[in-house]
Amino acid sequence: MMNRCFSPSQWERARQHVAPPPGIEEGVSVGSEPSLWHPLLADWLIWMHRVCPEIALRAEVDSAQRPLHAVQGGALDLAVRYNPPQRPGIGMHSPG
Repeated sequence: MMNRCFSPSQWERARQHVAPPPGIEEGVSVGSEPSLWHPLLADWLIWMHRVCPEIALRAEVDSAQRPLHAVQGGALDLAVRYNPPQRPGIGMHSPG
């Protein structure tokens, strides 16, 4: 039997392809740096769950660079950052 190791981004993409539980139609994964987690991202996740219960939510908090790398690699759908650097293939939007 062969033992195969997966990179974190491969593992995350595979996890996202597993069938969602009944009543869940879609999913969104969001990442943030620690300074934005409370209260901004925590409050947003509570609001999203209340307004859109059919959407599965997954959040991760990591260093400032990790969420952008995860978006670029397809492991996250959205990264929330202060002053993110411009990267090819990633759209940047300011709130408001």
